Amino acid sequence: MNHAVKNYGSVSDGREDAAAQFVRTEAIARVRAAVDELPPQQRTVILLRCYEGFADCDLCEAMDLSLEAVKSVLFRARQNLELALQDDIELVLVFIDPGRTRKDLPA
Repeated sequence: MNHAVKNYGSVSDGREDAAAQFVRTEAIARVRAAVDELPPQQRTVILLRCYEGFADCDLCEAMDLSLEAVKSVLFRARQNLELALQDDIELVLVFIDPGRTRKDLPA
């Protein structure tokens, strides 16, 4: 009998993992789609910064821009992503931190 209970727990855990994986996969797809919709320069700075880990000085060199210009492009890209993902924020928050919700966001 203990064996049956133990197996049931494993099935439940597997379902939770599958649901979490689905949420993660969906969030990643929506973020990628939003990044793909950015203007080319903004998309490049986001990809290099967030996916490749470039520092500001590396972005300046790679994009042949001043530090101020890189910061400006990055700021605009983040604003555009926020607008694009506005309706998906709950899903994205769950992907980033499963314990967060929209009410945890700063006003």
